Amino acid sequence: AMLAASCGTKDEPVTEDPPVENPSEPQEPEEPKDPEQPEVTPQPKKVSLWISTSVNFSRLKSKSNIKHFMDLIEEAGFNEIIVEVKTMQGKALYFSDILDYQTTANGVTVDRDWDYLQYFIDQAHQRGMTVLAASTVFPDYRDEWEQYCCIEHLPGGLKSIKDSQDSGIFPFLNPVYPEVRELVMSVCEEIVTKYDVDGLVLDYCRYQNANSDFSEASKKAFEEYAGVTCTNFPYDIYYYPEGETDKGEYKPSTHYNKWMEWRSHVIQGY
Repeated sequence: AMLAASCGTKDEPVTEDPPVENPSEPQEPEEPKDPEQPEVTPQPKKVSLWISTSVNFSRLKSKSNIKHFMDLIEEAGFNEIIVEVKTMQGKALYFSDILDYQTTANGVTVDRDWDYLQYFIDQAHQRGMTVLAASTVFPDYRDEWEQYCCIEHLPGGLKSIKDSQDSGIFPFLNPVYPEVRELVMSVCEEIVTKYDVDGLVLDYCRYQNANSDFSEASKKAFEEYAGVTCTNFPYDIYYYPEGETDKGEYKPSTHYNKWMEWRSHVIQGY
């Protein structure tokens, strides 16, 4: 009792009374709840795993292999998988009516008589996971599409991207062609209508690099977009300084900024 009494002194801090609302001031009414609007249940955070084809082609050659790794994926806490089904080679890992089926990667050949994508969907949905199908957009190695490949503006001149020997350069199709657009959209439509996927991921939905594309088709489309005439194409976009072409570093020219804007416009259209 003495200890409690000793805590009470004349120097206790003075606390202010909480402000009293003025009844004469209009109060902001609470919005009524819409009885027909269901309450939104927070969704669990997505923890996604990208399953690449190129580095896993032999690991995922059989159904038993896929099931084994799906068990590990589930145990690790992932609840979503992103399965690459149109590869950098422009081939399919699903039963496609448009693309060739991929059987070889990194020197390994795997012959599947079962649907790779469908088996992943079955395994994932059994575990309550969502599945996204990843599709590369513009890479394509087929000879019949060579005429639509990008043309690169390089230090040595104009060159088809399909002939490039540089590491990491793939034969991208030129997105400006209507035929390419139709191909891309047909592949997307095929995947989402034939399979019960939870989403579609567009991979490499861009130009391969800044050197693409400098074909006559792109020149014409750019001139129409920008309202200009290129009198020294492709050098009025950018050029390689004399004596520095071995470095591969270009210098922007007259229409460079507008050209980059137009390229963005083309990809945005997709």
